[in-house]
Amino acid sequence: MPAWIRDSRLLNTGKEGKREGRPVAEQNSGMGRDFGASQERSSDQQHLHRHHHPLDASVTHVKKAFLASLMVLATFMTACNAQCYAITLDSDQECKDINGVIHPLNSKWTNSNCEECYCREREISCCNLVLEPVGFDAKCEKIFHKSNCSYTVEEKNNPGKPCSVNTWVV
Repeated sequence: MPAWIRDSRLLNTGKEGKREGRPVAEQNSGMGRDFGASQERSSDQQHLHRHHHPLDASVTHVKKAFLASLMVLATFMTACNAQCYAITLDSDQECKDINGVIHPLNSKWTNSNCEECYCREREISCCNLVLEPVGFDAKCEKIFHKSNCSYTVEEKNNPGKPCSVNTWVV
């Protein structure tokens, strides 16, 4: 008897060793075949065939790779849509940021407003890359952490207990 038929019988065998109310010996009558349940077995065979097809693993890997690619694309789209501005410079030798700190040409830094800035020949360009939570329960509050330029959301009456956030904006 092929293994997939034997496996389909095991899937439908109850605790008492019966299938559909008939004793196991009755199932195996007729030279190893149970003709009374052939239509039922046929659906079992299709079920097993559908879930154990050799291409299923490949399709699953392709789906996972596609979802991973979408996540990477979403990350880059967030960075590209960040709030940015530029400050025109008089000198093309150095850049002075909003805090008065001088930065060399072609350098990158994070300023006190948690903006990533670049010093170019004729301008300083800065972009806010901090994601701000906006979709959360009214019993919660957002807390900004300037030390690492991030937000957390926690319950107002139970500080330290995190809240679920549905929407973040740049």
